Amino acid sequence: RLSLGIFSVGMFAVSIIVSFLLARQLSRPIVLLAQATQRISRGETDVVLDLREEGEMGILIESFNQMTKDLK
Repeated sequence: RLSLGIFSVGMFAVSIIVSFLLARQLSRPIVLLAQATQRISRGETDVVLDLREEGEMGILIESFNQMTKDLK
């Protein structure tokens, strides 16, 4: 029983750590995009995101970079 309890607590701790790391990896491009939009709002027009993402996030980053080119 004791080893099963220790194993369960260990697996719970590992799952929390993995969840935290995955959440950071998913939110990082969003945070960088938000920071870039704040720079644009302050008047900086030479902002380019050098992120390589797939899916909808990749499309959004490409659109942002195209928008900054158009603003110049």
